[in-house]
Amino acid sequence: MKWIVRLLIVFAAFTLIIAGSLFYLLKVYPDFEIAAPFDMINADYKIITINDANVLIENNLPYPTDFETRSYPKQNFAGIWKMRFDHNETGEDERWQDTTETDSGWMDVKVPSTYNYYNGPHSDHQGVTWFLFKFAPDPDIANSDFIRLCFRGVLLRSKVWINGELVGSHEGGFSPFFFDVTKYLKQGKENIIIVRADNRLTYASLPTKSWDKHSPGWGVYGGIYRDVYIEGMPRNYIFKAVVDPKIEDIDGEKVGTVNVQVFIHNYDSKKHYIISGSLTGPDGVEYTTSGYLYRSKDEIETKTLSFEVKNPHPWHPESPHLYRLALSIKTDSKTETSMTKIGFRTIEVKEDGLYINGKKTFLRGINRHEDDPDLGATQNDEIINRDLTLIEDMNANFIRLAHYPHNVRELYAARDRGIMVSEEIPFYIVGMGFTAWFEEKQGILDFPASTVGIKQLKDPVLMSLAQRQLIEMVERDRNNPAVIIWFVANETYTLFEEGGQFHGWMRDVIRL
Repeated sequence: MKWIVRLLIVFAAFTLIIAGSLFYLLKVYPDFEIAAPFDMINADYKIITINDANVLIENNLPYPTDFETRSYPKQNFAGIWKMRFDHNETGEDERWQDTTETDSGWMDVKVPSTYNYYNGPHSDHQGVTWFLFKFAPDPDIANSDFIRLCFRGVLLRSKVWINGELVGSHEGGFSPFFFDVTKYLKQGKENIIIVRADNRLTYASLPTKSWDKHSPGWGVYGGIYRDVYIEGMPRNYIFKAVVDPKIEDIDGEKVGTVNVQVFIHNYDSKKHYIISGSLTGPDGVEYTTSGYLYRSKDEIETKTLSFEVKNPHPWHPESPHLYRLALSIKTDSKTETSMTKIGFRTIEVKEDGLYINGKKTFLRGINRHEDDPDLGATQNDEIINRDLTLIEDMNANFIRLAHYPHNVRELYAARDRGIMVSEEIPFYIVGMGFTAWFEEKQGILDFPASTVGIKQLKDPVLMSLAQRQLIEMVERDRNNPAVIIWFVANETYTLFEEGGQFHGWMRDVIRL
């Protein structure tokens, strides 16, 4: 009889331990207070408010929306660079950033490219890699008011030097980043740009490292895998546009209005400038605004232009009509124009489904990764058009761009073809480490609670990074009518549900 009592006591104790552990993981642990990203200090960005509009500031420059073309000069750095692996992470201490002549330790590499693509000789490399490129600014760029350097994508974090001087750094591999490099360049002479890149995942990176043997669910690629270029910028230029196209029924006639909030960066204030715009429809009809003369007072200013369009042609997957929007700024007899394409498109979610421009639309879609056996994460027009054609042949009308912002050329192509897309940041499985751990039948006592799971959602560095990348994504693609959904990611913890703290800051970000 005693042994039965002892057995029951052991069983009860064991049950309490298991129940307590599960209660801690599923209830107490998730309910820990989590800092709001907007309140974090020492972030590498800031958000300022101008006339009730928010602007992201990175590297002392306002973060731009994407325009397909700009009239100011651009010098593309696509071509052959030098690359060197830094297996022991000694390069910075040994001053590789001061390199002027390369030796046999450096190899040729094409930029943009992914150096560890599946069919290549370095497919398993993860770690620090250095890149070097020599150039002289084109004369029209050298004579500009200031020069902006743009990287469209470097995996996963990077530091940039020009002529041995540190320009800055960036964390995140899927969004463009920009630097003012005017003071670092030698005009009329050879310049050397050096990039230190590191593609390794950490517990505070996006995508995140869940534990030592767990990948994010897609290839951990590396390299300068999207375009790099410098731009000759004017002292007063348009860096952002927020487009609001609407269609109303007025006296039985369809009338479209397009309000465009234009954001101007006055690199040099106290200048006069004229803002104007034109909107050209798919039928060739052009709508223009009169030029408005302003005298700059602040470093960042906003103006609003409006267009009225009779009988507008809406953008819909079955008929993706587009309007060409050109925004111009004129200073001292010099005019600069930025162009993008927009569409009249509304979204409604009703009890019985999703409505695009008032028409019930069923999403028939797939997930797509930037992944090619010979190019890795690098995407060219041939690959993009090949895949989109295959998707259309499947009778699909929607793509989830998994799990990160894709090359902007894919979003242009999807827009032109009438394919709807959703975008997300690489937040996949953050906060969910303990569920995946148990699904893979790992031992409960071995769970790395100090680094993964809800612990990640309490990491101010990771949360600040997530917020910044979400803003970068929204800012880049905000005017593309093909984008119908922005979200953080799938398989994230339920703090992102309506009313949760994270839901609040995500909503505020999208309102930028």
